[in-house]
Amino acid sequence: MSGSRPAGLTYDYLFILQKLSSTQTVFNEWLSFRESQLWRESSGATGEKATTSKVVVDIFIQVLVESGDAAKAWKVIEESGIKLSELSTTSLSALLDYPELIRGLEDGLNEPLLQKYEEHLRRIEEAMGVHWCGGGENGYHALQSHLATEDDYL
Repeated sequence: MSGSRPAGLTYDYLFILQKLSSTQTVFNEWLSFRESQLWRESSGATGEKATTSKVVVDIFIQVLVESGDAAKAWKVIEESGIKLSELSTTSLSALLDYPELIRGLEDGLNEPLLQKYEEHLRRIEEAMGVHWCGGGENGYHALQSHLATEDDYL
């Protein structure tokens, strides 16, 4: 990618690039973009320029995570200096699927991380056919009853 190409960094472009090559090629595009004039002008800026850089970072993260390389997506976050709270909900949720790669919790990340864990717990409970009874620490898991009883037929 040349220094004049950052405007061409769309999700479709990076996704196709990854399909035709590898996530390393997409990451190399990030490294090139990071050195571009657009990035230098938008990094640390406010308003529209800052929004442009956040959108591009968001695109890199989505493509890398969807392609199975969350480690490189987390590297983009580290190198960009963009806060996780500034990412789209989709990208943040995708990154939080890989909590083992989090190097440090920034302010405001606890709640989205807990929401992600609750989402995963609900899926596990549903798959196992159980639900949480009671409340708080005094609750317990019980089997869900999906079978019809005699009363259902009366």
